[in-house]
Amino acid sequence: LLHDYFLYDWHKLPKFSFHGLTHAKTALGNAISDYDLSETERNIISSHMFPLNLFSPPKCKEAWIVTWQDKICAIKETFKRKDHER
Repeated sequence: LLHDYFLYDWHKLPKFSFHGLTHAKTALGNAISDYDLSETERNIISSHMFPLNLFSPPKCKEAWIVTWQDKICAIKETFKRKDHER
């Protein structure tokens, strides 16, 4: 759950913000300040936006799992949101 620990409502940001490019780093900083994290946990948080963030690839199977599940959830949320807008 800490991969989205960025502590702001991204839905309220301007339409063309850099949230997708910056929130993994923000979430990692917040998590590090509040919790003791293993290297695996740090990699999960910092890499979950791959491939959007090309320079932070997943380095372990746990990070790959969270990355792909995050993509699946984001796609579902996008289509669900569009249904509500109609």
